[in-house]
Amino acid sequence: MFCEQAMHALCTTTSFSSLSWAWPMVPWPGGVEQDFLELPSMALEKFATEPSLLNRVAFHFSGATNAPKLDQNTIATLEKLDEWMVGTAKTKYFAMALFDLLVHSGPGPYSFNGRKGLSCQELYSSMLSHYTMLPGWLYSFSFI
Repeated sequence: MFCEQAMHALCTTTSFSSLSWAWPMVPWPGGVEQDFLELPSMALEKFATEPSLLNRVAFHFSGATNAPKLDQNTIATLEKLDEWMVGTAKTKYFAMALFDLLVHSGPGPYSFNGRKGLSCQELYSSMLSHYTMLPGWLYSFSFI
């Protein structure tokens, strides 16, 4: 969490670094706009799999000079995992946007993909499973 605070302080033009970030429970005024609140942590996540950074900072916690560093296979695996399931996440957001448009275009019951009389939950599950190609039961708990 300190890294995010430091990044907010570095990205600000304010004279007081304490006004450059905000905890979620800090009342306004002060702090950053809500749409910038997560930006530094999201940017730092992207740096976490950079090979040049991992070669410099990823070593055993003891700090011993002979401590093993991450081998290139592990770094390559971390880079691949950074891209794992990205398509599913993007299609989930796409499906959620389409769900939002459909729900706000009129009252239920709803129709989707040839099925009629769907409740909100059934529509949500159907749309996500259709677009992500994953079973609908995976989304039954993420509606609320």
